[in-house]
Amino acid sequence: MLLESLKNWGADVSGALERFSGDETLYLECLSLFVADDHFSALAKSLATKNYNEAFEHIHSIKGVAGNMGLNPMYKAACELGAALSHEEYNNLAVIHQNLHRQIEIFKKLATETKTNIC
Repeated sequence: MLLESLKNWGADVSGALERFSGDETLYLECLSLFVADDHFSALAKSLATKNYNEAFEHIHSIKGVAGNMGLNPMYKAACELGAALSHEEYNNLAVIHQNLHRQIEIFKKLATETKTNIC
């Protein structure tokens, strides 16, 4: 059920499963770990304190995991924030971060609602 919900959200589950050699159990375990990842809150804190170098490190990690996991909506939002940070375009960070935050919350909600199917 989680995998179907992720597909409906726009995730590339089949592509991600290819990267996981078809190991659905491993993929679900990694999703479970990603839900609890502290980079999400650390990113928000770094942005709030205008520590943009640290924020870039966090968004780089989020972007990498989201991309490998096929979480395309989150990945695209992370790419947008990463680009703004790398180009030192700080004026719209709040709006861009809000978009990413929305995608993170959707992901967490999907994972939480179907938690019995994660592990």
